[in-house]
Amino acid sequence: MWLINAIKGKMIRKWIVLNVFISFIVIIIVGVSIKEYACYQFNLYSPSSGQSEQFRNTIEMYLLYASIVAFVAAVLIHLFFARKILRPLRNLTRNDSTLSGLHTVTSKDEVGKIAKDILHISNQMNELQKQNEQMLTDIAHELRTPLTTLNGYLEGLKDGVFSFDESTTMILKKECERLITLIERINELRDWEQADVFKTDVSMKEMLECVIEEYSSRFQKAGIQLYVHIEHEQLRSNEKAIRVVLRELFNNVLQYHNGKKVLLRSHVEGAYYIISISNKSKPILDEDDNDLFERFYRVEPSRNRDTGGAGLGLAIAKEIVTRLKGEIEYVAKGDMITFRFSIPID
Repeated sequence: MWLINAIKGKMIRKWIVLNVFISFIVIIIVGVSIKEYACYQFNLYSPSSGQSEQFRNTIEMYLLYASIVAFVAAVLIHLFFARKILRPLRNLTRNDSTLSGLHTVTSKDEVGKIAKDILHISNQMNELQKQNEQMLTDIAHELRTPLTTLNGYLEGLKDGVFSFDESTTMILKKECERLITLIERINELRDWEQADVFKTDVSMKEMLECVIEEYSSRFQKAGIQLYVHIEHEQLRSNEKAIRVVLRELFNNVLQYHNGKKVLLRSHVEGAYYIISISNKSKPILDEDDNDLFERFYRVEPSRNRDTGGAGLGLAIAKEIVTRLKGEIEYVAKGDMITFRFSIPID
C-alpha cells in the first residue's frame, strides 16, 4: 500500500507543478500578445498619448483579472481530471479487499494498466508470503516430530524409564534418519534450483527401460502391474534430471496407489516428448490441484509420515521440468490420476 500511495502522490505533485508552469507560460504569452496587439490597434486610431496610456492600463488590469481567473480554473480542472485519471490507483488503497482480484481495476488507459500491474504484484507478494509462512510452519512440524521423539527417549534413558536395548536404538536411529532425509531433500531441491542443466543426447527408450527395471521389484512387491508403451526418440536434454523426475513420480505412485495397474506412456507431440504415468490413487480434492507441486504441500493435512512423505517430491519434479524448459501437470478422471510432463526434443 505504501508503494501505491507513494506513486500516486508523486504523480499528482508532478502533474500539478507541470500543469501550473505550462498554464502560467501560456497565460503570460497569450495575455501579453493580446495586450500589445490591442494597444497597437488603438494607437492607430487614437493620436492622444493620454488615451493610449489609459487604454493600456485598463487592458492590463482586465488581463490580470482574466489571467487569475484562468489560472485558478486551469488548476481546478487539472485537479479534477488528475483525480479521475488516478482513480484506479486510489481504489487500490481504500481497503485490503480490493487486492482480491484484477476485476477491481476497470480503467483501460495507461494508469489503469499500471494499477493492474501493481495489483498483480501485490497478489503475487501476498501469495508468496502465505507460501513462505506455510513452508516455515511445515518445516517446523517436520523437525519438531523427530526432535520431540529423540528428546523424549533421551530423557527417558536418563531417568531410567527406558532401557538402552535394541528396540530403543532402532527408534532413535529411525528418527535420526528422518531428520537426515528431510535435510537431504531440502538440499536436493535447492541444488536443482541453482544447478546448471547441461544437455547431451539422450535415448529415451533406453533410459525409460532402465528406470522401469530399477523399480520393477518394488512394483512387484506392492502388487502393482506396470504397463508400458514407449515411443523411441533421441532428445537433446539432461538424462540425470529426467531420471530424477521419473523416480519422484514412481515414488508418488508407490506411496499413494489405490489399484493394481500403472500405465506409463511416452510419445512425441510437436516439439516435445511427453511422458505420462496413470494409475488409480487416493482421491485428491479439486482445491488441492494448484498446490500439489508446491514444496512441503501434503494432501493429508495431518502430515502423518505413515500416509506420505515431507511433500518435496513433486516440488523437486516440477523444478527440474521447469529447468528443462518443459511443463508438468496433474489430470484426474474419476479415480484415475495422471501425472504428465513434457520435455523439449531439442
